[in-house]
Amino acid sequence: MGSATVTAIAIESPNRLRTISIGDSGYALFHVDPETKKVKLYFRSKEQFHPEGFDYPLQVGEGGKNVKESEVKVHDNMRENDIVMVYTDGYSDNVFEKKFTTCLQKLIDLKTGFITNMARAADCQARRAYILSKDKNYKSPWQEAAMDHNKHGIEWSGGHVDDISVTVA
Repeated sequence: MGSATVTAIAIESPNRLRTISIGDSGYALFHVDPETKKVKLYFRSKEQFHPEGFDYPLQVGEGGKNVKESEVKVHDNMRENDIVMVYTDGYSDNVFEKKFTTCLQKLIDLKTGFITNMARAADCQARRAYILSKDKNYKSPWQEAAMDHNKHGIEWSGGHVDDISVTVA
């Protein structure tokens, strides 16, 4: 048996989500400004690692431990056209937070403020992460984290090839 990182989201009402995220998978919440139709990130879950350090995410399952360190979050400020994005670490290892809105913004209907196609939005996000993961010259978020923890002997250059899954709703 193995273990895994996990993110779970429950919709409790039209404006309320309850979430839990364990490890380095995660989620991000976005508001779409009703006037400008600009997508703005307003919450991103934080990655959780074991005390051993970098690249040892908390996990659930037989090999997982320290799950109690994860906490449930409640988001009461959801709006009608908000966007929820759930992703694995292969996405966040390769896409900087400031670029999370790029694919989403491209698919916003300027009349309604809604994403025109959720599947295309998720595909765009995943493809972007995949392309960056293969770029050996790209200074990725994972590379920055590896260099920050270089005291462990980790040296890395470029993107980080890993599992990449993205869901947009």
